[in-house]
Amino acid sequence: MNISFLHPVKFAFASAIAGLAFYLSCVVFMAIAGNTGTLWLFNALLHGLDIGTIIRNHVPLSQAIAGSFITAILFGGTGWLTAFVYNRLMAKTT
Repeated sequence: MNISFLHPVKFAFASAIAGLAFYLSCVVFMAIAGNTGTLWLFNALLHGLDIGTIIRNHVPLSQAIAGSFITAILFGGTGWLTAFVYNRLMAKTT
């Protein structure tokens, strides 16, 4: 199958869904792992940067909902931009 065109809106929607899945998996992980497990994981991901002073395990529901919307918008915008640039680059090579 030759992919020569990505529909930017559909790709943005798929990216937003992936972003929400990522956000929700982080929420579930933080709830299961607790403060110690969360600190260990994020310190490992950030090459030992100590995030102990900025991490919170008790986030208000309104902030969690706002964070999920912001994540979806950022991932969706990134997906749209990726598809747009890809389509422009493919148009120049064909």
